[in-house]
Amino acid sequence: MTTSYFIYFLLGDKKKIKLIATILYYAGISLRKTSKFLKDFEKFSHEALRQWYHKLAQLFTNSRKYRRCIAIDETKIKIGDEWH
Repeated sequence: MTTSYFIYFLLGDKKKIKLIATILYYAGISLRKTSKFLKDFEKFSHEALRQWYHKLAQLFTNSRKYRRCIAIDETKIKIGDEWH
């Protein structure tokens, strides 16, 4: 069994492929690279992936957490003989 058939077996139907493509885009892979990567399993354009992502955007939104305290970094650097 070749790798592409194995991946297709894991992904299965078109809905799973759309979901995987959307997750890959959310993870930081570009629209065009994602569509090229999955072209053996399902042919779709980068524009179609963008539309899927916007339909599923509510799944990927991070709810804001309000915190009572924040962390501040007080890093100092040394330039020459002086600390800044």
